[in-house]
Amino acid sequence: MRVFISYSHKDKRFTRKLADVLKANGIDVWIDELVISPGDNIIAKIEEGMQSAEAIIAVLSKSYVASKWAMQELSVFSARALSEVSIRIIPALIEDCDVPIFLRDRLYVDFRSGFDSAITRILASLGVVGAVSPVEEEKSTRAESGKRSSLEYHSKKLSRHLQDGELTLVCGAGVSVAAGSPTWPVLLNELLSNLIRRKLPDGPSEAEDRKKLAHFYQEYFSPSALVVAQYLKNGFGDDFLETVRRALYAAAPNSSDLLDAIVDLCRPQRSRESLNSIITFNFDDLIEFNLELNHIKHCPIFSEGHKADRSELPIYHVHGYLPRTGAISSQHTIVFSEDAYHSQFIDPFSWSNLVQLNHLSHNVCLLVGLRDCNEISRSF
Repeated sequence: MRVFISYSHKDKRFTRKLADVLKANGIDVWIDELVISPGDNIIAKIEEGMQSAEAIIAVLSKSYVASKWAMQELSVFSARALSEVSIRIIPALIEDCDVPIFLRDRLYVDFRSGFDSAITRILASLGVVGAVSPVEEEKSTRAESGKRSSLEYHSKKLSRHLQDGELTLVCGAGVSVAAGSPTWPVLLNELLSNLIRRKLPDGPSEAEDRKKLAHFYQEYFSPSALVVAQYLKNGFGDDFLETVRRALYAAAPNSSDLLDAIVDLCRPQRSRESLNSIITFNFDDLIEFNLELNHIKHCPIFSEGHKADRSELPIYHVHGYLPRTGAISSQHTIVFSEDAYHSQFIDPFSWSNLVQLNHLSHNVCLLVGLRDCNEISRSF
């Protein structure tokens, strides 16, 4: 759409702002100072602009209504509008003045109380959808700039805490899932299908059918995940931890971009202290596995009494630990079922809670790989 702007040169500053917003929103604007060049026939150019325009915006001010030239422009366009019903005339009132008689039957847009809301009305009347005013655009730009500044500020702070040896990583399920470990629903479904095979020898013989049956049970009855976990723990009995371990490493999870980034933070540097520690809510050994590959000294800690040497990075498995190889001892308990969660929750002096509270109180903790805010909240 082409829009002709009729105005007094005393209102040039406002008109330029108006034209800029219209152009920014895809409107083809005709304004004399943009179209008429030195040596052009002014009258011919204006007539050309008015003939090709589908709408005119009349910038109403005291100087405009006092201008014979402006009134001539407006009268010509008004006469055209009488024969062409598609032509739009939009009065834009920028100050108190006597509105020309041939505009008094038209609803004007009032800029006296603010540019932003008024320009939005003009854009809407011209059929512009999702228009952005300069004020809104400036606010958005400032907000984005603020976000970038805030991110840079916090990144520098984290870097300083890392250099001072005060940074602890708190790792959630996303750290393991990104490397190929099963998500919580997938793990439960796998264990449930194994339990069906064990408890229903005359049931489905194919593994895929058992998985479908397990999925149907969870979809149809919608039991709490922690309740299902309790059933599984009771159903497998003494084989529970070994069964969970097989399911946990069935897809041979190993590494990911996120784990590579964690390893980089754990590398000893001459220019800074090492990472203070890692707290993980995962049972698996994926962090240890990748640190071992990169020859970085570390020590998994998963029960009271375990301590790391000064040269080792402590990795606290606050919900238990199931390494992919080696014997499973009585210390390899995991917080898996409802009773285990409740036992940990009601004991404020449990090893797990004290480890988390101590690090949250004394270190700067960076949470990574969290897929569910309950990974943190359910621990306290």
